[in-house]
Amino acid sequence: MIEVKINGKACQVPTELSEISLSSYVEFQEYHKSFIDKYNGGFYDIAMQDGYKAVACVVEGFDKLDAEEISIGSYSKDSKEGTLLQLLYLINSVITTYVPEPPSEIGYKFEYMGKTWVVPMIKMYD
Repeated sequence: MIEVKINGKACQVPTELSEISLSSYVEFQEYHKSFIDKYNGGFYDIAMQDGYKAVACVVEGFDKLDAEEISIGSYSKDSKEGTLLQLLYLINSVITTYVPEPPSEIGYKFEYMGKTWVVPMIKMYD
């Protein structure tokens, strides 16, 4: 995690996927998708609200009430929107650049009653 100040408030931004809970991840994805759809549709003010809610899902110390307060009203591209886009980009890159460790035989090998057993690997494809 890295510590940043958002509107004078200390907040913890995740830098690894393991720092994001599954429920926070799911909620972030919902708000992030809504943000992208509305932003691409030209509904910038409404998109901002979803963007800040997405950030609030995964950034410790920044909650939805802060998000609603910040996203209401006018903003400039150099301040609120620029900060929001950078935070969304950072969090999304943490999620999308995660590469799981490839499975190996070591993870499927175990000893039981003096014998070595190997569980066959199953390959799954999209």
